[in-house]
Amino acid sequence: MRQGAKGAAPADEVETLRAQVAALEEQIAALGQDHETALAEKAQLERELGLERFRAGKERSRRHEELKLVKAAALDEKARLERELEGKRFLADKERSRRHEELKLAKAQLALAVAENEQQLRHLEALTREVEALQAQNARLQARLARAGADSGEAMDARTRFETARTHQLCGDIAMAAQVYAEVGPDLPRFLAQDAPSGRQITGPDFLIIGAPRAGTTWLKRRLARHPQLFILAGEHHYFSASPDRSAESYVARFAARGTKYLRPHGRYARPKKRLYGEKSTTYLVMPDSQIDLCAALFPKLRLICMVREPVSRAWSHIKHLGHGARAGDLEYLQSLSPWHSLDAVVDYGRYERHLARWAVRFAPEQMLLIDFERIAAEPEAVFRETVAHIGAEPDLSPWESEPVGASADTSPPEALQAHLQAVCGNEVFDVAELRRAMEAAAAQAMGRPT
Repeated sequence: MRQGAKGAAPADEVETLRAQVAALEEQIAALGQDHETALAEKAQLERELGLERFRAGKERSRRHEELKLVKAAALDEKARLERELEGKRFLADKERSRRHEELKLAKAQLALAVAENEQQLRHLEALTREVEALQAQNARLQARLARAGADSGEAMDARTRFETARTHQLCGDIAMAAQVYAEVGPDLPRFLAQDAPSGRQITGPDFLIIGAPRAGTTWLKRRLARHPQLFILAGEHHYFSASPDRSAESYVARFAARGTKYLRPHGRYARPKKRLYGEKSTTYLVMPDSQIDLCAALFPKLRLICMVREPVSRAWSHIKHLGHGARAGDLEYLQSLSPWHSLDAVVDYGRYERHLARWAVRFAPEQMLLIDFERIAAEPEAVFRETVAHIGAEPDLSPWESEPVGASADTSPPEALQAHLQAVCGNEVFDVAELRRAMEAAAAQAMGRPT
């Protein structure tokens, strides 16, 4: 039994091996078929690749020929453009040369015209000087005739006096003009009158804000402009201080002319029956005596307003307002500025007592309203109503509307400037009550009354 079992085992193994060999042969046969198929596919791909290579070579040859043609055309076009550019350069050079010659000729003609113009200007200036000399001579002759007529007992009529004063004014003799205007009498407003487009006759301003700059004058002007009866010229005109040699009628015309710009905030264009006209020019406070005389002679009933402020702080604000704050420590620079901007000129605005005394000699002290700058912040409505009453307008019963004060930033002046301002104007009077007493004393002294 043990021998039979041992003989059966090798037979099973042989069968198993045979089955494995048969499976391997099948696999080998399948691989052979796959190999043949792969070789056939390879041959097919090689044929297709060869065909594609042939086509690509043919396409490359075609494109190469096309590129050669394009290059040849581009070279031809480049050559044509270069020839065209060369022609244009030649024409441009020729045009540039022509224009250069024309410019040389134009410059020569311009130089000749400038020379002729300068000669004509010199001739015109000479003629102007001759005319001014003749006008001055005529004014002097008219004045002498007027005095001769007065000495001989002949009365000069008002119109003749007015024309004589006007001639003096246009010739720049402001003091004589003021003297003769003052002699014209009650007919003067009639001679000055100008017709407004509305048909109303305007004979000049009813009130002036004369100063001082940086003391609240702009605030007051804007606030007064809200009053329906007050018509204030926009801007600052500086007629008496800057152009007193222009006719008085031309000044009055500024209030009456069509297109005159009045400061009317928020589009207020009321048409009240009573109108009062005025302007603000802060240079009036410090102008020479003869120009104050002219103002008083032409408009003796003016209501005047002057605002005052502590002189040192006012001067520092003024310097910053003029745009010199960055160099305020350089006193030499401040002194070298133009007359209206120099340090001395700025300081002079704060010498209220001296300047107001000059105005008090020519206008009654009650015609001048003095306002302390500090009151604007403390009691603005009271300042406004007091000013309206001084001017002679009716009380404004509309609700109070605040108006901002255009004060500069609260900074201290440089040490050198602070010391200088304190030395030259620190002791100037700016108390309204004291200034009022000084004005009354000056007026009394001018009238020969004991003070």
